[in-house]
Amino acid sequence: MRSSPFLRRAHVFRFIADEVMKAMPAPVPHFTTNPPTAHSGDFGLIGSSAVMERLKLQIHRIGPHFRSVLLTGEPGTGKNLIAHALHTLGMGTDTPLVVCNASTAAEQIAKAGFSNYRGTLFLDDVGEMPFSTQVALLRVLRQQELRNASASHVRIRVVAATRHDLRPQVQLGTFRKDLYERLSMIEIPLPPLRAHLEDLEELVTHFVSLSARQQGKLPPALSANLLERLLSHSWPGNVRELEEVVGYAVTQTDAGVLEIPHLPACLLAEENSAQPSLSPLPLGKTQRLEDIVLHHVNYVLGYCGGNKLRAAECLGISRSTLYRLLEKKTSSDAAQGNLLHSIPIKNISALRDNLSTPD
Repeated sequence: MRSSPFLRRAHVFRFIADEVMKAMPAPVPHFTTNPPTAHSGDFGLIGSSAVMERLKLQIHRIGPHFRSVLLTGEPGTGKNLIAHALHTLGMGTDTPLVVCNASTAAEQIAKAGFSNYRGTLFLDDVGEMPFSTQVALLRVLRQQELRNASASHVRIRVVAATRHDLRPQVQLGTFRKDLYERLSMIEIPLPPLRAHLEDLEELVTHFVSLSARQQGKLPPALSANLLERLLSHSWPGNVRELEEVVGYAVTQTDAGVLEIPHLPACLLAEENSAQPSLSPLPLGKTQRLEDIVLHHVNYVLGYCGGNKLRAAECLGISRSTLYRLLEKKTSSDAAQGNLLHSIPIKNISALRDNLSTPD
């Protein structure tokens, strides 16, 4: 029987990749269901706006040469897809891409080590990484920098992704400054969908064709009213949300045209296509900030029909943070500091401002 891969150092990296991929859901790119290939040109990125063309150019320039890249952007903007593209450009298709959530799997990878192997490590949600894991990962990166310096080519590349600006976390001491500096050698900000709405029709057409093919249907046409309605939506979940909405709409029609009634109920229920950013607060006596936070979280969760993933995206927090907030609602003896620690500063400021807003 074959010996353990941990004892046969030549198989360590492949073993890690296999184990991580078994434990984690298979990554699904946001813009296409197929992983990018060396011949895919734009790597599945849909859109011909100036914003998207700049992003494509940046990826092609950086891909062959980077050692570490930090992808920043809101949920659903395509970080997974960009990571695949950078890996293919930099390492080719014959080396492993280890995809993992930094808060759960990075420590195992960091402890195992990467010496003498080639590949790309994709750390998703790196802002959620525990401090102990940051230390272990930093040690690995320092060792790898020495190996890269003595090698004729870069052997290990790191792509990190985050939905938050890590600089405030660095200032607060919750994210190591030296690790941030190494991960952000090159930073690629990914645009939200609202920044390139001129690509929406092209994206919708792509997703309609994709969903129709998966469902064994002919692609329906798009009504002008439907496109107008989609353009008026704020898209907090960005391209991923658009793909889900279009996929749902295609399942709801057997006719040849997609119409507004085929959209999910959450879009149909919006008035004047305006998604409220803050919940109405019953003012009167002085309220604790903790109560305001919980009130807003419950309001957004109700607005999203109980969908915790979408509620977390609207709030700009991770699902694990949302779950902690919901648990806090029923735990009156928990410390207020634990509740607010993971809320983005901009959201806290907005909630404070709401104190002075009348009903």
